[in-house]
Amino acid sequence: MRKNNIILTFTFAVLLFFTLSCGGSEDLSQTELTDDQASSLIAKIREDAAVTPEILTDAEIIEIQGKMRALEPEFVENGEFAVLDTDKGVIIFKFFTEEAPNHSANFKKLANSGFYDWVTFYRVVPGFMIQSGDIFSKNDDPSDDGSGHPGYSVNDEFNSIPFDKGIVGMAKRTTPNSAGCQFFFMHLAQHSLNGRYTAFGKIVYGLEVVDEIAKIKTRGERAVEKVYIRRARVIKP
Repeated sequence: MRKNNIILTFTFAVLLFFTLSCGGSEDLSQTELTDDQASSLIAKIREDAAVTPEILTDAEIIEIQGKMRALEPEFVENGEFAVLDTDKGVIIFKFFTEEAPNHSANFKKLANSGFYDWVTFYRVVPGFMIQSGDIFSKNDDPSDDGSGHPGYSVNDEFNSIPFDKGIVGMAKRTTPNSAGCQFFFMHLAQHSLNGRYTAFGKIVYGLEVVDEIAKIKTRGERAVEKVYIRRARVIKP
C-alpha cells in the first residue's frame, strides 16, 4: 500500500511538471515584453518613418477606403505586437486573439497598410480614455474628426475582459456590428463599457504615454493640441 502511494505521488508530480511546462502556462511571447524586445520593436517602427504629417484630400480618403474594403484581413501571429510611435512616445500592445480574433486581424490589416499613419488622438477624456484611428483626422477639416470609417464595418466580439486601465477597445456607433477603424486606450478603468464594446488588446509598454496624452489641452472632449500617431505596425521583435 505504501509503495502504491509513492508511485501515485510520483506519477502526479510528473504529470504536473509536464502540464506546467508544455501548455499549462501562458506563452510569454504573447503576454509579456522584455526590454530587449521593446527596444527591437521601437527601432523597427522608427526605421525609414516619415517625419511630416500626411494631409489627405476627400478623393484620396475615398480611394483608401476602397482599397481597405478589398484587402483581406490577416490574422495576428503568435509573438506579434501592435507598435504605435506617437508624438508623446511609443505604445506597444498585445492582442486578445482568442477573445477578439477579427478585431485583432482588422487592426493588423489597417496598421500594416499605413492606414493609421498620421492619424491624431482627436478625442481625449482624462480619467476615461483617449481615442484615435479616424482617417478623417488626416484631412484639413477638424470638424469631421470622429465620423470617419474604413469603408466597411466589423461585427462585435464582446467578451469578458474588463475595461481596466491600459485596455485597448474598438469604438463603434450605437448600432450593433458598427466598429471599423477607430480605437481607444483606457486611461482609467470604466467597467460600464464591459459587454458593450469589444476589448481586443492590452498595453504592455508605454502606459505612461497614455497619461501624457491625457494631459493635452482640450475643448470639451475635443483635442486642441494635435498628437499624431506617426506610424503604426503589427510586427515581431
